[in-house]
Amino acid sequence: MGGQYRQLKSVDVRIQDVLHDLRAIAHTDLQTLTEQSGVPARWGDKLKALELLMKHLGLAAPETHQHIHQHVHFTMEQLQRMTDDQLNRTEAAYAALTTIEKEVAGDEARRASFSARSRDVVG
Repeated sequence: MGGQYRQLKSVDVRIQDVLHDLRAIAHTDLQTLTEQSGVPARWGDKLKALELLMKHLGLAAPETHQHIHQHVHFTMEQLQRMTDDQLNRTEAAYAALTTIEKEVAGDEARRASFSARSRDVVG
């Protein structure tokens, strides 16, 4: 099982419990939150809870990230002049980038599938 599962299990936290608490914060007025927690509740607390719920449900707008577009092309001559270490590092970098590309594509597919299921349940 994944590291995140082991971390949650080690502190006896269930995802459902976290989502329940976030939902409670998001839907409880500030005065009641302050009374229940003994700490002054702020609008920022409620907004953060709503933001986390929206992200979990796939309802939040995607975050914008700076994209790096770099194409590297080696000529046959350059490849022949590379040391074994340079070739090994090049192969490792290519393998790492290929793996990340597949992970991102899989994450996007899961997010799209979850969003579709959420819409079916809500609608």
